[in-house]
Amino acid sequence: MKKIIFIVLAVLAFGCSAFAQDEEVQEKADIGYTGPTVNHTVALGETVVMISKKYFIKPQDIYDLNPTAIDGIAYQTVLIIPSDKKMLKDASERARKANAKKEREERMLEERQGVTINVE
Repeated sequence: MKKIIFIVLAVLAFGCSAFAQDEEVQEKADIGYTGPTVNHTVALGETVVMISKKYFIKPQDIYDLNPTAIDGIAYQTVLIIPSDKKMLKDASERARKANAKKEREERMLEERQGVTINVE
């Protein structure tokens, strides 16, 4: 009896997962977007603007793929984020440049003040 219950639960779990993926594909098709995407699970306190900055996209890009996000997003909500290899490469390059600029500024400040800044 336990085996039968386990099998039924397993079939339901896999079936729901497949249905959710089909639903996501359908949502993308409904809005006319066919490009690559990644899923982002909303962390506590995150906003659409914060998420868009993280992925170097516009908030409107998130709203376009997630129309219900216009009403707000909740903790643990999974959002569809447009991802393009070129866009992600550009984003990592911008992040690298920003870090290099911050390091240069810290070195200049250390030289002026005669102190060492340790950032963990």
